[in-house]
Amino acid sequence: AGCATPSPADRDLGDPLLDGPAPLLQEDPVLAEARAGCRARPEGGMTAVQVSDCVVSQVAGVRRCYAAALVVDRTRVEAKVRLGLDVDEAGAVRGVTVTTDSFQDPAFDQCVEADVRGWHFPAGPLRITYPIYLQAF
Repeated sequence: AGCATPSPADRDLGDPLLDGPAPLLQEDPVLAEARAGCRARPEGGMTAVQVSDCVVSQVAGVRRCYAAALVVDRTRVEAKVRLGLDVDEAGAVRGVTVTTDSFQDPAFDQCVEADVRGWHFPAGPLRITYPIYLQAF
């Protein structure tokens, strides 16, 4: 019993979406601009715009925390979150406070705090208060 040559109908033609050339993934231009702007001034320190760029480039985790909070309570269709950040000389976030105007949720606050503690800034020390507006789609 030898191997028979498969007929054209039996051949696996593959999946053009999986087997074709990999599509080029394009980064969101706003995010790319924010990442490029997240830098220290040559003379040291950071401008408000540079701080904002750093926050915008790292805020995805906060959005994931909000998505998890929406699973628990769908009435949280929007939120204004104020982050208070203490950044050390090396640019690491050492202190975080989370204030949410529209709801109280310790699990959300803890999620945000854990994420933001992993952020990095190219200069410090800094003390930052930054508003983030979140909205369910």
